[in-house]
Amino acid sequence: MSIEITGPERYEFQYHVTLELVLRFWAHNVCAVVDSGGEDSTLEVEVDGNRVELELQVKGAEHHNKAVDDTVLREYLAHFPSRLSENSLLERLMKQPSKLVLISQTEKVHRVRSPS
Repeated sequence: MSIEITGPERYEFQYHVTLELVLRFWAHNVCAVVDSGGEDSTLEVEVDGNRVELELQVKGAEHHNKAVDDTVLREYLAHFPSRLSENSLLERLMKQPSKLVLISQTEKVHRVRSPS
């Protein structure tokens, strides 16, 4: 598929996931920023009286021919903001222990059949 098709679809998916999270956290004084400094979305919510930052990463996995495993997760944690070579996702998590990250895949889930 071309970027002309997949690009807009990914943005639409990103907006839907962000809206879903905003609605789920509506009662928790949520504030959302879409496309926050090159990242997909950032939400701030109040949990047990504390403000928590939730970073949303929307990922397309068509270049991975298998389900997300530790190798793919390491790739996601090594993600840098657009046009930067510092402040990877892992670095941001280590600097801000109260930050939460939600990784949302655009691909279908692979069904794994258990052995008989």
